[in-house]
Amino acid sequence: MSRDKTNEAVRFFLDEWVTAEQRQALVDSPHTLYQWGVYSKYTGGPIDAVAGRRLTPNFHLRLSRDPIPRQAGFPVTADATLGVDPVSTPLFFVRRVADPIQDSEEEIRQTLLSGLFHGSLAAQRSEEWAAQAAAAIHGAASSGTLSQNVFTHTAVPDGLEVLGDRDQFFELMTNWFTFTWEGNYYSRWESGSTGTSADELTSDYLDRNLLEVQLRDDCAYARIVAPQHWFLGTARPATVAFREVYLQFSFEGDRIDHVEIVHSVGVDVPGNTADYYDISFFYAEDGFVPPHTRELTPVTTYVSGFVVGHASPRWDHHRRDEDPQQLNLALSRRRADHVSAMLQELINAAGHGDTLVCDLVNACYIPPVGSDGDETSGMALVALGDQVTRVEAGGDENADAESMRRAEISVVVTHQVATQQTLDYTETVRYRIPEECEPNETRRWAVAISVSGGAGHAGIGGAFALGKLKNRLTGQTAQGAFTGGGPGIGLASPGADPGWGDWTNFTTAYGCTFEDFDVTDAVLISASVGIAIFGVSVAWLGFPTLGVSPMWIGDFNMGTFGADAGVNWGAWNVIGDPPGPRCSPERWESREESRQIQSPFRLEGTEQLTLTVTFDTGEDELAGDQQEALQNFAQQIVAAYQQGQALAQ
Repeated sequence: MSRDKTNEAVRFFLDEWVTAEQRQALVDSPHTLYQWGVYSKYTGGPIDAVAGRRLTPNFHLRLSRDPIPRQAGFPVTADATLGVDPVSTPLFFVRRVADPIQDSEEEIRQTLLSGLFHGSLAAQRSEEWAAQAAAAIHGAASSGTLSQNVFTHTAVPDGLEVLGDRDQFFELMTNWFTFTWEGNYYSRWESGSTGTSADELTSDYLDRNLLEVQLRDDCAYARIVAPQHWFLGTARPATVAFREVYLQFSFEGDRIDHVEIVHSVGVDVPGNTADYYDISFFYAEDGFVPPHTRELTPVTTYVSGFVVGHASPRWDHHRRDEDPQQLNLALSRRRADHVSAMLQELINAAGHGDTLVCDLVNACYIPPVGSDGDETSGMALVALGDQVTRVEAGGDENADAESMRRAEISVVVTHQVATQQTLDYTETVRYRIPEECEPNETRRWAVAISVSGGAGHAGIGGAFALGKLKNRLTGQTAQGAFTGGGPGIGLASPGADPGWGDWTNFTTAYGCTFEDFDVTDAVLISASVGIAIFGVSVAWLGFPTLGVSPMWIGDFNMGTFGADAGVNWGAWNVIGDPPGPRCSPERWESREESRQIQSPFRLEGTEQLTLTVTFDTGEDELAGDQQEALQNFAQQIVAAYQQGQALAQ
């Protein structure tokens, strides 16, 4: 099954995923390499990863040492194997994240180009956008417009409008630049480094961005190393950059129902050959199992959210060695922790035993009653200290308005309803048409006789006749000759050559081909009934072993046969190779076919809930009235959850 799925992925990749231009580039290049592989669980010890770090991978890709053979430029994978001693390749990589302060505008542009292969940048998928955004970000960082914490920006900074709205700005900065999920800046390169080697990356950068690609199990994959412009379908640039892309083929039964890019990273290719393509096809025997691949009920409700803690700028009675801003940052963190923990307890109480559980990316959901959930819980937390409130106060360090001592809670309740839909689509399917041969076995035949030799004989006569057979089913003909001898009477005078006689139809006892007439028993009976050279000979021809009694085959000039009267036993021989059936050679044919499939899908609806609670000065726990507001908020969340359960009834 795994081989069938991998071969189907090969077919789909070459026939449907790549464009005609991309496919031709693979065929034409002398540097195109195809390999066969398997992705499986890693059972060894730690290995050298990057920048001197030793890590133990969870999985590894094993690739054949010998390339897959090519025919007419295409890989022949029917009998491809891993072979002896396959190469083990753990999939560690350092995620490319740009430093807006340390990196050049060109490095920022290349980082954004790498983002074109990911969903977060899909809406701006163009090289022109990447160039404009890189120039804007580099300029903002150089001028100091870009803050050390991006969440302090209440709007998109001036000059960065090309990045989109405020949410898109935050997403871009925390995904593709050196800003943490809390919005704080960190350095990519060690101080004084050239910024060109992995050994010069900061420990903080490696901690956050040295990752292992973990692929899903029971899927087929294509690992593609190729020029970046080949993927984008653009003209070859002056400087060729290369990318490594992992293409995942998901199956419904034995059919591919989804194809997506699951990983992409820039790579260096030795020699930088502009037409270098390295493509590996493999199947994941083991792999990462997503946290929500458990069987879901007809309605599943997810609750995701975050808490942002704030503090007012004012801080009285601090020691000389204490920084008020750091004290406020710690206070805002405690406030966010307190609100998150209390909200957790209130949701559990209001939900009558339902547990709010979170996955590794802080996306939380409430599983239906009776299902198994994780024991951990919580929401994404952000602590901003007085970074925002100081701006709100116009820089007043003594500001202490109640609205500044706050925690902001934002929750999105998402209902997913499982159902099915019938999808109609047209698919171009490429079929192999095997060799097709017309039937050529038949009982229906015909024979025609021509003039030939006249060998004299005495006593026991000899005979020779040249003729041709016709297969009346296919219309094919083949020349043949009768040779034999028997008791003859007299000699016929040689006559003029009259050409071929008329066809005489006959029927064999069973279905025959030309091969059945080759070296088969035959009898020729002839009689001379004329005088002088204008005399007439008459003849009968039969094929006893084929069930054909002697049949009259016409009148001929005297001299047509070597014996002018007699019964001649002998054999009929086909001259040359007996004709075979008419065949159409094997070929490939593409057809447009209408298909219909029952596809599971989920209807999704969302409800956003927000609340702001405030604290007394210096306090990190809510007072009674604010606790009551939080309790009402928890009940709203549970009520929204229960609406989803009602949909399942």
